[in-house]
Amino acid sequence: MRAATAASDKIASQLAITRILDEVAMLESRIATVDSNHSSEIGRGFGCGVALFFIAIVFAFTLVDDSHGSWIPVFVIVGFGLICVFNGWRALHSDPVQPLRAQLDALQRDLAKHQSIVDARPAPPTPPEHR
Repeated sequence: MRAATAASDKIASQLAITRILDEVAMLESRIATVDSNHSSEIGRGFGCGVALFFIAIVFAFTLVDDSHGSWIPVFVIVGFGLICVFNGWRALHSDPVQPLRAQLDALQRDLAKHQSIVDARPAPPTPPEHR
């Protein structure tokens, strides 16, 4: 009876290993995508902000030369630049991948547990005199 239970536990663990490996592969792909998007968000924020500051400088020099120029466009462009830089800074100090890595670690622990069940040696048969 114990051998039948051990065999069914091994089969259940093998099925669980297959499911866990599929989940690990999907999660690793998702981590790579989220990490790539996060890096892009950081670059977009700082790049856009710096570009807008340069545009504001150009506007400031061209509008200051005119006696009837308005500073409002310069302030608006600098404001958008500050928003972009703030978004880049916020993205730089966040880690959206951390919860996914924790989930991946939990899956790997489950995988190790099921792998140990599959790799376990079967119990030796009970001698006839003890039955």
